[in-house]
Amino acid sequence: MDLSEKIKLKLRKWSEDYCRQNELFLVDVTVIGLKYNVYADCMTNITIQECAKLNRFLQGKLDEDSEVPEVYTLDVSSPGMSNSLKLPIQYQKRMDKNLKITKTDGVDIEGKIVHVDDEGVEVEVTIPMNKKLKQPERIEKYSLKYNEIKKALIPIKFNKK
Repeated sequence: MDLSEKIKLKLRKWSEDYCRQNELFLVDVTVIGLKYNVYADCMTNITIQECAKLNRFLQGKLDEDSEVPEVYTLDVSSPGMSNSLKLPIQYQKRMDKNLKITKTDGVDIEGKIVHVDDEGVEVEVTIPMNKKLKQPERIEKYSLKYNEIKKALIPIKFNKK
């Protein structure tokens, strides 16, 4: 195992321990060269102050560890809206909210998350009324296993004035 992988595993363990004690959850850890990124969140949206506390905690652990190079960059943040959801708890957090999901077969679905469990999610998609065919608005439900989801993003909508 190379040094980057060792540091990633240590960061993951330290972050998980910290998050468990502080009502947060760890989303991901990436190590690219000497740049270490830790993504954490909580059910009520993680604050800058919570990210700063986790950063200071991890900085202390990294500085104490003799295997970690003296010069590195550590960034702790929320996953952000442009990163795909990875964990069931992230879907749970967005219950009753819209997501744009790209399935592994390339099909896109945008709808409201109505159920989440350890296996997958259920999404309700509203199909608008079709006046030409005289079809009323209808709702279709899709049950998706996590391994069928390639990408799940929070859609960004701008209000027109």
